[in-house]
Amino acid sequence: MVSISGFGFLYPLQLTGLKFISSGLSAAIMLTSPLFVVALSALLLKQSISILKIVSLGLGIVGGCVLLFPNANFISTTEFNFFQGSMLTLAASFFLALSVIATRKASVYMDSANLTFWSMLLGLVLLLPLSTYEIANGGLFAPSWPSFLSLLYLAIVCSALCFFIWNKAIIKSTPNELASTMHIKTPTAVILGCVLASEPFSLSLLVGGIVVSFGVWLSQKEQVRKK
Repeated sequence: MVSISGFGFLYPLQLTGLKFISSGLSAAIMLTSPLFVVALSALLLKQSISILKIVSLGLGIVGGCVLLFPNANFISTTEFNFFQGSMLTLAASFFLALSVIATRKASVYMDSANLTFWSMLLGLVLLLPLSTYEIANGGLFAPSWPSFLSLLYLAIVCSALCFFIWNKAIIKSTPNELASTMHIKTPTAVILGCVLASEPFSLSLLVGGIVVSFGVWLSQKEQVRKK
């Protein structure tokens, strides 16, 4: 289930959605994933939902939109494409949340290393037919040293290492406790864009980062109080 939701559905839906909407809108829609995590935790894991948790998640979404809105083109070519891309991305957000719940359930039977290895291996099997189809339709990877090194970095650091750390975090915590921390990736990406890619810094970036950080802090403060 981890591979099916986290690889088989998530990536095809999100990448297909990006053909119809901007990356900024896609990122904004993916901010709904923590809300799905909390809802599925209550439904499938019988975990309680507090008002403070909902507030912190809301702050994460608002802050993320403030970060993304000034720097993103939210207009797509046609109204139909806009709706289609948005719905595909929203479905991807749901399956990302479902993969978090599935990982939590699978963690009862295996450690994070085994969980990462088998989920990625099965994910490769699931995505292979789709990648073969893309190659057959002109989506061939252009070999060069920069592209190869970028692909290697994505495979080792952004995929294998990050999945291992994320799975370990889910095993040690609960989906509810981790939900709000999922929003921190948005300001992190924006900050890295400013530092590494020389992207312009603006007041909206500062305000959005503060709002997101406050939402995460509020959520974690609740967990500390409970413990």
